[in-house]
Amino acid sequence: MSNYESLGWAVFTGKLDFYILSGYSAIDIDEEKDFSLAELAMRQISDKEQFPKRYSDLVQHLVDNSINTKN
Repeated sequence: MSNYESLGWAVFTGKLDFYILSGYSAIDIDEEKDFSLAELAMRQISDKEQFPKRYSDLVQHLVDNSINTKN
Protein backbone atom coordinates (compact mmCIF):
# COMPACT_ATOMS: atom_id res chain seq x y z
CA MET A 1 0.00 0.00 0.00
CA SER A 2 2.89 2.36 0.69
CA ASN A 3 4.15 1.97 -2.92
CA TYR A 4 0.74 2.93 -4.23
CA GLU A 5 0.50 5.92 -1.94
CA SER A 6 4.01 7.19 -2.72
CA LEU A 7 4.39 6.19 -6.39
CA GLY A 8 0.80 6.08 -7.57
CA TRP A 9 1.12 2.45 -8.65
CA ALA A 10 1.85 -0.97 -7.18
CA VAL A 11 2.23 -4.61 -8.21
CA PHE A 12 0.05 -7.30 -6.69
CA THR A 13 2.11 -10.34 -5.71
CA GLY A 14 -0.23 -12.19 -3.35
CA LYS A 15 -2.59 -15.10 -3.84
CA LEU A 16 -5.49 -14.36 -6.19
CA ASP A 17 -8.71 -16.33 -5.71
CA PHE A 18 -12.09 -16.20 -7.39
CA TYR A 19 -15.38 -17.11 -5.81
CA ILE A 20 -18.61 -18.25 -7.41
CA LEU A 21 -21.52 -16.03 -6.46
CA SER A 22 -25.09 -17.10 -6.95
CA GLY A 23 -28.55 -15.65 -6.62
CA TYR A 24 -29.70 -12.08 -6.61
CA SER A 25 -27.18 -11.05 -3.96
CA ALA A 26 -24.41 -11.41 -6.54
CA ILE A 27 -25.79 -8.46 -8.51
CA ASP A 28 -24.16 -5.29 -7.19
CA ILE A 29 -25.53 -2.03 -8.54
CA ASP A 30 -23.36 0.96 -7.70
CA GLU A 31 -23.61 3.06 -10.85
CA GLU A 32 -26.12 3.72 -13.62
CA LYS A 33 -24.24 1.44 -16.05
CA ASP A 34 -24.60 -1.48 -13.61
CA PHE A 35 -28.33 -1.56 -14.40
CA SER A 36 -27.56 -2.95 -17.89
CA LEU A 37 -25.75 -5.93 -16.41
CA ALA A 38 -28.46 -6.43 -13.80
CA GLU A 39 -31.19 -6.34 -16.46
CA LEU A 40 -29.33 -8.92 -18.54
CA ALA A 41 -28.91 -11.19 -15.53
CA MET A 42 -32.58 -10.85 -14.56
CA ARG A 43 -33.67 -11.64 -18.12
CA GLN A 44 -31.56 -14.78 -18.15
CA ILE A 45 -32.86 -15.88 -14.75
CA SER A 46 -36.53 -15.17 -15.48
CA ASP A 47 -36.70 -16.19 -19.15
CA LYS A 48 -34.25 -19.06 -18.90
CA GLU A 49 -32.41 -17.33 -21.74
CA GLN A 50 -29.14 -19.16 -22.28
CA PHE A 51 -25.89 -17.71 -23.52
CA PRO A 52 -23.04 -19.97 -24.64
CA LYS A 53 -19.80 -19.76 -22.69
CA ARG A 54 -17.17 -18.03 -24.80
CA TYR A 55 -13.50 -17.69 -23.99
CA SER A 56 -10.55 -16.14 -25.76
CA ASP A 57 -8.54 -18.55 -27.91
CA LEU A 58 -5.81 -18.71 -25.26
CA VAL A 59 -8.20 -19.50 -22.42
CA GLN A 60 -10.06 -22.05 -24.57
CA HIS A 61 -6.74 -23.79 -25.27
CA LEU A 62 -5.98 -23.93 -21.54
CA VAL A 63 -9.44 -25.32 -20.77
CA ASP A 64 -9.42 -27.87 -23.60
CA ASN A 65 -6.01 -29.19 -22.58
CA SER A 66 -6.57 -29.04 -18.81
CA ILE A 67 -3.47 -26.91 -18.38
CA ASN A 68 -2.78 -25.90 -14.78
CA THR A 69 -2.26 -22.14 -14.57
CA LYS A 70 -1.16 -21.93 -10.94
CA ASN A 71 2.21 -20.29 -10.31
